[in-house]
Amino acid sequence: MDRECGQEQMDSGQQCHWSCHEWSVGSLGKDGGYATVENVYVSNCSFFGTTNGLRIKTWQNGYGFVRNVTYNNIRLQNTRNPIIIDQNYRDLVEDFPIAKLYEMMMQGKGIEIIGVTYKDVSGTSATSVAINLGCNSSEGCSNIIMDRVNLTSVSPSEKVIVLCSNVKGQETTVSPKVSCLTEKLPSTLIGSHILFSH
Repeated sequence: MDRECGQEQMDSGQQCHWSCHEWSVGSLGKDGGYATVENVYVSNCSFFGTTNGLRIKTWQNGYGFVRNVTYNNIRLQNTRNPIIIDQNYRDLVEDFPIAKLYEMMMQGKGIEIIGVTYKDVSGTSATSVAINLGCNSSEGCSNIIMDRVNLTSVSPSEKVIVLCSNVKGQETTVSPKVSCLTEKLPSTLIGSHILFSH
């Protein structure tokens, strides 16, 4: 489910279940366009075998804002990307070297993302990256709050990790630990790989 231009006051407070692609706020700002989304509340939802779980996706060259988004009481099972913010989305139709992709990601203007809360979120990730907060160096993401988030690997013997860049916020009782949210200044990329996802 995509949420696009000028959307506000979205509420999915009733119990819901997803078993397809994702619940996504996006794709915002395609072709350099202006887009806004605010006052989104998603609660009491379960995701089973989805490609993405809680995703915010904005195009690299768009402009506008995403504000006041809350995810509450969410269960994710065998989800490839449980929590993902992609502020630098673009169609990767060419085989760029990874260094070029990183340069493009960091130079984008991007849509402002402010005030995203993840509360009581738990479940299993089908990949090693359970939380991916990919924000750009221009706008960045601010006031990102994680409270009682617990994500583990679908394989009991494996661990999950976090990737994040240019994020400011706070965490309380979160596993895996999102250390970038404790930084006073925008954080640098954690890990040696950049994760791009459609």
